[in-house]
Amino acid sequence: MNLDFYFSPIVSWPIIIGFSGVALSLLIFQIYSKDSGWVARMIAILILILGALGPSITTENRSPLSDISLIVVDKTKSQSVDKRSYRRDSALSEILKLGGGFPSLEFKVVEIDNINSNRSNLFTVLNDNIKKIPLERFAGAIVLTDGRAHDVKKIDDLPGPLHILLTGKRQEYDRRLVILKSPSYAVIGNSATIEYVVEDERISGKKNAELFPIATNIFIDGKLKIRNLVIAGETNSFEFKPDHAGQNIIEIRAETSIDEISDVNNQAVLNINGVRDRLKVLLISGQPYAGERTWRNLMKSDPSVDLIHFTILRPPEKDDFTPLNELALISFPVHELFEEKIDDFDLIIFDRYVVRDVLPPSYINNINKKVRDGGAVLLIVGPEFTSVRSLASTPLSAILPVKPDNKVLEGEFKPQITETGKKHPITSSLGQGENKTNWGRWFRQIPFSEYTGNVLMSGASEKPLLIVKRVDKGRVGLLASDHIWLWAKNFDNGGPHGQLIKRLSHWLMREPDLEEESLKGRLERNKLIIERRSLSDKPVSLIIRAPSGLKNEIELTPNPNGVSKFEIKSPELGVYKISDGILDSLVHAGDLNRVEMSDLKSGPELFSYLIQKSGGSSQWLIDEKLNLRRVKPGMHASGNGWIGLVKNNAYLTSGILEKSIFTGLFLILILSIALGFSWRREGK
Repeated sequence: MNLDFYFSPIVSWPIIIGFSGVALSLLIFQIYSKDSGWVARMIAILILILGALGPSITTENRSPLSDISLIVVDKTKSQSVDKRSYRRDSALSEILKLGGGFPSLEFKVVEIDNINSNRSNLFTVLNDNIKKIPLERFAGAIVLTDGRAHDVKKIDDLPGPLHILLTGKRQEYDRRLVILKSPSYAVIGNSATIEYVVEDERISGKKNAELFPIATNIFIDGKLKIRNLVIAGETNSFEFKPDHAGQNIIEIRAETSIDEISDVNNQAVLNINGVRDRLKVLLISGQPYAGERTWRNLMKSDPSVDLIHFTILRPPEKDDFTPLNELALISFPVHELFEEKIDDFDLIIFDRYVVRDVLPPSYINNINKKVRDGGAVLLIVGPEFTSVRSLASTPLSAILPVKPDNKVLEGEFKPQITETGKKHPITSSLGQGENKTNWGRWFRQIPFSEYTGNVLMSGASEKPLLIVKRVDKGRVGLLASDHIWLWAKNFDNGGPHGQLIKRLSHWLMREPDLEEESLKGRLERNKLIIERRSLSDKPVSLIIRAPSGLKNEIELTPNPNGVSKFEIKSPELGVYKISDGILDSLVHAGDLNRVEMSDLKSGPELFSYLIQKSGGSSQWLIDEKLNLRRVKPGMHASGNGWIGLVKNNAYLTSGILEKSIFTGLFLILILSIALGFSWRREGK
């Protein structure tokens, strides 16, 4: 409860002042005339003036409010080194325990982590939460941190002391490896330059730094490739030449010093995507027909493909006595294509090719060798494949997945995806969507007496329609019909010809995302998801090695779509090594080379401005025993081994009672007594 005295005049101030002036003049005159009743009149006049001023008393009902102290707990990745997290949690428990001894104090605890970020946004969190606390109740802020933050900024409206409690140690020593230059991708077969430096404050920049070389090892896709001795503080570089498409994981590791706080930043991981400059495709159409341009148009529409297309309109054996100067066509450059430049092509497509004297057996042998060494061939066949001029009658038959039985099936049918095709990346997504059973009809198919490889689509009488096969290092595909152009013309609702041709071509050219036997991993919402794709229905055992070396073995059973998954929640930061006995894969969990972990030395330097401005302090938890005190506003808020929180004495007013001292009857009574006394005095 609180009492306040104030005046509430019942008439205006000019009247009160005027009346007081006249009354004072009369009193002075009466005193000067030596009238004995002037004292009684003065009392009566003062009572009258006091009544006009309306003196009142206000009573407030006040409820005391507790003060609020903000505690920011740093739980970012840098707290995982040494014993920082233990010191932090112990200090938090001690503060909350000590705070329990102050009934008028409460704590607001806010935790900050960077699970979904590469940085520590400590200043932002501190500023945002200070604004949520009423200024009159803010007792101060306590931050439990190692001093590492990446959003340093001034906080101007800091209404109380800021105390930084450091979880690290004084004068910590750390060696770190820093990547200076690294491309995000590199063209297969071309060199990419990677630059790095090993920083060591005890050695870098010293005159005798070369006397203390630091060993570094460079791993590419998990295999040790380069050993180096580098000088601390000097820029080093090496050339990397990717030999396969997709991710290439490069690890650079510097040796650990004996007394550094952590070796987590002694290594850096790079994920360089290997890409092909341009995929070069050679398309040879053996004869003009309705679907000839279907393959050409789709290949030309793919920006990643360079297409060379030849249509053989006039074979050499044809002689109709047309003069040479009237021939508009060029001769087929067989020697240049199949002898000199055959290694330049990633894929060779034969579209209804008829064997004539254009392509001798020696050049076909070059194609066989190209495929076995890692190339690819695709055949689109029609009735010509069953004739004596079929490619199956050439040396190419050694790598083909089929043997024709010299028949042609005429009649309508709808292409269907086989059980194997539902698992294969080429065709697994073709049967999705609203039109998955509403594809257009085809009317011709070539049957086979024998076939090998994977049948992805079937046609008339469930006979193989699309077959793919691996031959040594290369790949071969065959489409047993020349009617895919009907889909391109949208006949009978058409079909997914564009998607089928593109995925088939890119699988033949070894696109990593289209591998039917693959082992991959990806990080998604703080979970490491491992995917194993296979055409086999047999369970497979996975061996997973965490960055810490911990080994885990699990068994996966493939789903009907050929993909099985395994999840690791809250994975360790670093490179996971996964193997199923045949396939090996490296998966990096977390951001590559996190900024948060690049500099691990603890210190209060980033907070010096705020500490000085707020009257707070910085203390090392490892050195001092924690103590908590309440201080008055404006007083020093820290000392040897203690931190202070302001006691604001804030309150909440729940009600106000206003009461006048001189009410009407009470005023009349007192005034009557004063006037009566004055009259009696004058009467004497």
